[in-house]
Amino acid sequence: MTDLAKYRLESAKERLISAKLELDSGHVKDSINRSYYSIFHAIRALLAEKHIDFKKHSAVISYYRQHYIKTKIFEEKFSDYIGKAFVLRNNSDYEDFYIVAKADAQTQYEHAKEFYEVVKYYLENDEYNHNLNESETRIAKNRQAFDDLMSLCKEVPADRNNDEELNESRKERFGNDSL
Repeated sequence: MTDLAKYRLESAKERLISAKLELDSGHVKDSINRSYYSIFHAIRALLAEKHIDFKKHSAVISYYRQHYIKTKIFEEKFSDYIGKAFVLRNNSDYEDFYIVAKADAQTQYEHAKEFYEVVKYYLENDEYNHNLNESETRIAKNRQAFDDLMSLCKEVPADRNNDEELNESRKERFGNDSL
């Protein structure tokens, strides 16, 4: 697990603990907020493993659904958990007279706890190997080769395209098939 994924998973755990404390203190709106952010940071821990991040919550959630729910890595219910948590958190944070029942906060906390546990298990266990699949690996390698080639082209003056030294450099960097 990457350091960033560990950090984000720890953030998810801290928010889960806060959600429980707020719930036990009767601060249901604060518990709703902390439960949502626990789920959100758990998702971001998953994305950190793929070196992906987004500025908008909706983009993070969309990516998670596309790459973890539709691919059946996680059960459909976890998509529902984040969807309901998102709506409930927005309503309780931004609607002036929105009333949240303690039972709703309790349910959201339980969902956040389950979500955190399943993501933690996924990230920590080899049988759920979450490394890039073959096509993603191939794409990443192709992107890197392209970037390397573009940087090499920028370094080489136009009049040296047929230079033997340049061709040897290309062979070393990209193999004999690159010429």
